[in-house]
Amino acid sequence: MKAKELIQKMNSGKIFSCEFIKRSNNERRVILARTGVKIGLTGKGAPYNFSEKNLLPVIDVNIFKKTKNINESRKAIPLENIIWVQVEGIKYWVSDLKINESIENIKELNKIIK
Repeated sequence: MKAKELIQKMNSGKIFSCEFIKRSNNERRVILARTGVKIGLTGKGAPYNFSEKNLLPVIDVNIFKKTKNINESRKAIPLENIIWVQVEGIKYWVSDLKINESIENIKELNKIIK
């Protein structure tokens, strides 16, 4: 699976878990998250573009279970700092994804050179 395919799975509204490094303090964090939650949106939108900042907006499922406050549960995962992602019971290590994607790119280049 390529990294882009994994991000699409993460962005499908399914619950997934992942570990990433926070931008604010470089701490590692594991999150149980879900994308595509529309509850509590005001229609004004975020003050910035998540894609431009390479962020994935999510709901932290565990925070929501504790607080029942959707706004406190909203988080953003920096895509470049993801260590692993578990979707549908399968854990993907991002370093492996990058290696696999690089191999696929090399195979494509080899086809072009031939």
